[in-house]
Amino acid sequence: MNERESRRTITTSFYSFVAATDTTAPCISNVSADSTTESSTVITWVTDEAATGEVQYGTSADALNASTDLNTNLNVNHSTCFPVSGLEPNTTYYFKVISKDGGKNASESEVNSFTTLRSAEFQHDPLSEIKNVSFPLPPTRAPSLRSIPIGRIVSCHYNWRKLR
Repeated sequence: MNERESRRTITTSFYSFVAATDTTAPCISNVSADSTTESSTVITWVTDEAATGEVQYGTSADALNASTDLNTNLNVNHSTCFPVSGLEPNTTYYFKVISKDGGKNASESEVNSFTTLRSAEFQHDPLSEIKNVSFPLPPTRAPSLRSIPIGRIVSCHYNWRKLR
């Protein structure tokens, strides 16, 4: 009999025996968020005894108002993938994991966090690095501008000079 168990005597009209009752919740460790993308992540953790698994999460550490489906399989190695369409890009999410053993003893982790990646279309905008653009004028007496196809010009400076 170990520290997790307590004794309970069960007596029937023919037999008497002592049954152990599990009164200790599983210990949760190695909680991490891995393989994070712009819309999903994988939460993994380990328990010291076979237990169920669930993740509660939200955009505030004080309001974990969403949860994954409860995995009722009793495991010691847990992995939960968030719904692919459920998370917003470039957003910090807070989460905690909850595990319950076969004796219905529950424990939960501390609140952790992860940040989803920026949306692929906003990963890098090369035009954001353009600060000043200058276009030389054609060699004529009257100033004129050439039509130059550029997708987006952040700012332009034209050098006007008088020709002799």
